[in-house]
Amino acid sequence: MLLSKKEYEIFKLLNPTIKGLGYILWGIKLFHKKKKLFLIVFIDHKNNISINDCENVSNQISYLLDIENIIQKYYILEVSSPGINRFLFFPFQCQFYYNKKIKIWMYSDTDKNIIIGFLKKMYQDSILIKKKKEERILFFHSIKKIQVIL
Repeated sequence: MLLSKKEYEIFKLLNPTIKGLGYILWGIKLFHKKKKLFLIVFIDHKNNISINDCENVSNQISYLLDIENIIQKYYILEVSSPGINRFLFFPFQCQFYYNKKIKIWMYSDTDKNIIIGFLKKMYQDSILIKKKKEERILFFHSIKKIQVIL
């Protein structure tokens, strides 16, 4: 669920610029797919996100990323809204989704590493979810990723 070291470094670089443009930097995803490197920057705004917003942010941050040379390989940049069924990138984002259905991927060696339930409460190092009549506390360090399901 937490950003990798490189993703966090990119987040810190881009956040002031994106915030200065009037948007919220929701999260960063840096990954390889079919031998290509992708950087997806998720932005949000209280009035939703349009394709023009994504284009504007993309133009601003691509220049910054080139100057800072923070990614030293060829990569494909995509700027996107987090969408309705959004992933959560930081523990504090959980507070916006109390009583919402979430899907959680756990770091686990078992087959049952995906949990679906309702987010009931957030603590400093964990969350409380309700699955049917069972409540469970899940620690952030054991969570790989969380997705809101609306």
